[in-house]
Amino acid sequence: MRFQFLSYLFAVILTTSVSAQSTKSSDSAEDPTNLTPYQRVSMYLGHSLFKANPIERQSEMLWGIKTVKPLLEISAEVEGDFEVEKLKQKMLSVLGERAVHIDNENGHLLLLRIRGVWDKNNTTLLYTYDLDLVDRVYVSRDGQIKSNYRSVWNVSNMGFAGKDVFENAMLINIESAIERFAISFYEQLDFDIISDTPRLAKQTYQKKRDGQEDILKLPAMQELAE
Repeated sequence: MRFQFLSYLFAVILTTSVSAQSTKSSDSAEDPTNLTPYQRVSMYLGHSLFKANPIERQSEMLWGIKTVKPLLEISAEVEGDFEVEKLKQKMLSVLGERAVHIDNENGHLLLLRIRGVWDKNNTTLLYTYDLDLVDRVYVSRDGQIKSNYRSVWNVSNMGFAGKDVFENAMLINIESAIERFAISFYEQLDFDIISDTPRLAKQTYQKKRDGQEDILKLPAMQELAE
C-alpha cells in the first residue's frame, strides 16, 4: 500500500514538473523580452510607420538635419560662361554667414542646379536655378517598403540677365536661395529646441531598442491588435 502511494505521488510530481516546464517554455516563446535587437527595431519602425503624423509645413522636412553637404551643378550649355569656383565660394560663404554647418562627408546633400540658354544674339541669358535638400525617402505600398533619394525641400526661380550682369545676378540668386533655406533650417531647429518631442522620441526609441520597455504594450500596437 505504501509502495502504491509513493508511486502515485512520484507520478503526480513528475507530471506537474513537466507541465510547469511546458508552460514556462510557452511563456518564454511569447515573452517580448526575448526579442532580438533587430526584432525590436523592426517593431519600433512598424509602430512609427502607422503612427506617423503628416507634414504640415515645409521646414518640418528638415527635422533632425544638423549638417549639409553643398554641391553645385551647372548645365554644360552655360558651364563655360560662369566662374564655377566663384559660385561655389559664394555658396560656402553664405552658408557660413548663416551658421549652417557643413560636413562634406556625412552631411545631407544641398544641391544647387543652374540651367540656362542664350538668346540667338548671345546677349541675354535665360536661366533657371533650383536649390534642393536631398534625402532618402521611404514609400509603403501593398505591404512593401521601397526607398529612393528625392528632394524633400526646394526653392527655385527663373529669370534673364544681360551678358554683362548675368554672373552677378546669379550670385544674388544664390544668396537669396540659401537665405531661404537657412530660414527653414532654423525655423525647424528652433521648433526642436522649444519642444520636448525630439528628445522624448529619442529616449523612447532607446528604451525599446534596449528592451527596457515592452513595445507590444504601446497604444498603437494595441490598436492594431484590436
